[in-house]
Parts: sequence; structure tokens; C-alpha cells
Amino acid sequence: MLLSRAWDVVYIRPHPNPHSSSRMSITEEQQAALRFIAAAPRGVSLSTMMARGFSFEMLQGLVHAGLATMQRDVINAGNERVAYLRITGAGRTAIVE
Repeated sequence: MLLSRAWDVVYIRPHPNPHSSSRMSITEEQQAALRFIAAAPRGVSLSTMMARGFSFEMLQGLVHAGLATMQRDVINAGNERVAYLRITGAGRTAIVE
């Protein structure tokens, strides 16, 4: 499913049957993204990840595979909407293996 980059639809749901991380091989770029996300207890904003050079499509793939979640939060300053990525247990397992 293709998703619009519009803020109103940035929430991405994981695929109903994500691949097991033990059977799924991830690229070095995906590992780097997961490590960066894992280092932030509250998650990392989508804009920060993209500013670091990670593509929206690659990040969407991590969410689709169940390795990360993406949720929209509202920041109090000006009611700005920000999408945050957070690592899942499967994502932590994938970077340890």
C-alpha cells in the first residue's frame, strides 16, 4: 500500500503478518536506522531521520516489517504534528543478531 507523505495520513500500521526478524535479513542502512532509533528512549522524529539521509520508503519498510512503529504526536508549541519512530522488540532483536 502506498502512503501519502501528508501529515494527516503519516501513521503507518505494521503488516498483519510481519516477517520474523530471525528469517529476515536487513541491510546495513536499515540496521543503522534501527540503532539510531533504539538510542532514543522516546523515539526519533521522521524529519530527523530523513535529515540524516534515511529515505521515507526505507523507514516505511521498517514499520511495515514490524521492526519499528510510527505514530503522530502533537507538540504543545503551536500544535505542530510530528511523526515519531520507535523501535519494536523485533527491531531490537534484528540489530542484535
